Amino acid sequence: MIRVVLQQNGASVNGSMFNLAPRLESLLTAMGKPAVREKQILDQGRLWRNFVVLDEVGVCLLYDVDGQCVIDITFRLGAAVSSNSPRSIFAGLLFVNNTRLIPAMKEKDLPTRGEFEFVKRGAWKATKGALFVEMQLRDRLLSAVSLSFLKSQAL
Repeated sequence: MIRVVLQQNGASVNGSMFNLAPRLESLLTAMGKPAVREKQILDQGRLWRNFVVLDEVGVCLLYDVDGQCVIDITFRLGAAVSSNSPRSIFAGLLFVNNTRLIPAMKEKDLPTRGEFEFVKRGAWKATKGALFVEMQLRDRLLSAVSLSFLKSQAL
């Protein structure tokens, strides 16, 4: 089971701390090397980014080809909205502001105060330290949590 704790200094994935956009292999290893499905994103005919979808664990990674790192991680906690969405709901434990987020959590129960101070701008959004975090809703229920790394490793 994958355990993810979001903190201002980064994302802890099964005890491995990532405070910079991680290399794909490092993140997949921390997640237990689940099977992947990839979809390429082209920019003017050139490979730019990849969606790396981990269907069995309910996670989608956005991989930056030029930077050779994962810049975004999305945890699916509700109905899939695109072909890039994982086929399963996130199968692990996800903590924000010392609160476990669960599929279809009611908006009123979201941990919007704490280490991350969320502001509602469509979705609930917060930036703190190494991360930008967004809690996305559908019908006032939590449907996904996305995190973006604000800094990447030098090549």
